[in-house]
Parts: sequence; C-alpha cells; structure tokens
Amino acid sequence: DTRIQQGGAHLGQRDGQPFVHCHALWHDQGMGHVLCDESVLAEDVTVQGWGLTGAGLVAQPDAETQFTLFRPHAAGAPKQRTALLITLRPNQDIGSALRDIARDHQMAGARVEGIGSLVGTVFEAAPGLDSYATELLILDGGIRDGACRLHVASVGFDGSVQQGVLRAGRNAVCVTAEVLMIAN
Repeated sequence: DTRIQQGGAHLGQRDGQPFVHCHALWHDQGMGHVLCDESVLAEDVTVQGWGLTGAGLVAQPDAETQFTLFRPHAAGAPKQRTALLITLRPNQDIGSALRDIARDHQMAGARVEGIGSLVGTVFEAAPGLDSYATELLILDGGIRDGACRLHVASVGFDGSVQQGVLRAGRNAVCVTAEVLMIAN
C-alpha cells in the first residue's frame, strides 16, 4: 500500500477510451507513475481539479519518441480564454518554453500545473539528478514578470527523489511535458 502525498493527473482519451496519466509523490519518499488502471483508492479523498472547454487531451503515437503521448486537440469553442493546455517536445527547456508561450499569449502572470520528464534535473539550490530521464511533478509553478519559476519534485531511474526550484535554461524535456497554464 502506498499513501499519496501529492499528485498531478491529466485526463484524456486513448484509443477512444478515458485515460489518465499521473505522476505522484508518496509519503515514504518515493515518486513516479501511478498506474491508474491497476490502482484503487483505499478511502475517499478530496482533490482539486480544473475542467476546460475548447480543448482536450488525446493520446496518439509519436514518431520522434516512439511513445503514445497526450496532445491537445480542439474540442469546440472555449467559453473563456483564460487557460492554455500545452504539451512540450523533447529537448525544449521547460522553463524557457513556458515563459515564451506565456509571452506569446499575453499572459503576464499565470499559474503552472503539470507533469512530464526531463533529461536529468538541475535545481537552483538542491542537489540535481544525473539520470538520462527523470519524472517530474510541478508542485508550485508560475509565470511572473517575464520569468517562469517551477518548484518541482523529480525522481531518477535509481529511485532517488529531489525537490527544488528548477534552474533557468538547464532542464530539457526528455519525452514530454503536459502543462496547464492558467492566467492570473
């Protein structure tokens, strides 16, 4: 049994069926994917979530990574334009890409929620993770004054978990990053 401390989940469609991609941090200092089709909640929980109009996530084969990945797809007209559903590609610096997307959409300030993978993880102050692929959960993210600040939890292949603020310009996406950017 594992007790989840904090998680991030994106809901969408895969092969025409509901699908969930979830990364979580658990109480015994572990972290990683939660396999939702194999997991059962032991008790009722309260979660915070966001629903969108105008877009949804659909999993499709990706030629570059050879994985089936979520990608945003239009789903009618949005009622308001206060959020962006984003997926990032391999080798994009996560902070720089999100900063640029916010600027391009005139979002001076935004909340950033998401999950993904990086090529290693480099923090401003905490020890980094030297793993060719790390899983990522954004614990507290935002855009302010033209800068992106992401406080994350990250785990490498050896199972070691680190938390901290990502160092600007030093954290390339490995496979994907799925992000919801919500205007302030």
